[in-house]
Amino acid sequence: DGRVNTAGTGQIEDIVVLTDGDILAIGTLGENFNVTRYNSDGSIDTLFGTGGTGRVSTDFLGSDFAQDGYVQPDGKIVVAGNTGGINGDFGILRYTTAGVLDLTFSNDGKQTIDFNGTGDGAAGAAPDSQGRIVMAGSANAFTLVAVARLLGDDAGPTPTPTPTATPTATPTPGPPASIVGAVTTPSGTAVRGATVFLTDPQGVRRLNLTNSFGFYAFNDVPSGVTYTVSVKSTRFRFTAQQRLITGNTTIDIVGLE
Repeated sequence: DGRVNTAGTGQIEDIVVLTDGDILAIGTLGENFNVTRYNSDGSIDTLFGTGGTGRVSTDFLGSDFAQDGYVQPDGKIVVAGNTGGINGDFGILRYTTAGVLDLTFSNDGKQTIDFNGTGDGAAGAAPDSQGRIVMAGSANAFTLVAVARLLGDDAGPTPTPTPTATPTATPTPGPPASIVGAVTTPSGTAVRGATVFLTDPQGVRRLNLTNSFGFYAFNDVPSGVTYTVSVKSTRFRFTAQQRLITGNTTIDIVGLE
């Protein structure tokens, strides 16, 4: 019937569809970071994770909640969120393609970042142009916007170029435009510190955090392209929107009930 249920108490925060059609469900299981891998037909990938379960869970410190993740070019899985509950820190970890902690990352596969306050939490993660991990979220109990970047080569080996046929001409993007908007609750209250993602058709993502009035802005966006705008927040859920950008555009996003 197009549905699959997996035993356990938790929730999914992000979905990544792999090039082979398999699906990674990233979220929280029993207050631990969790990744579950499904085959393209919806069955559990028993070769992934622990003991044939198709999933891997990792405890940082107390109540841990994964919020976002992505897959590097080498297939390793990066997951970010908050650790230690209300008084916690940014948490980041990396799994190998087999679903075990990557011990080449921070010696034990995981890392925490403290912004010298309480209530720190990462809401989103993405690689920068050099493959370094960038996390964005909030600090000091949601009163500050927080961004962290990890140094080092976290993108894995650079693939060896292969010869290609004469390239086919691709449409030239139009002049740069701006995409702005407000993120609000269903009642109209501004959502501050939410992570807004702008994703192009090739899967390249940019991120921006909403200010205290819930506003976000992406500048110098090539027009003539359809983008997906999505929002991550530790407090609310949002539906992603797709829009063909032909000039300066306003896209307001309202949370779900």
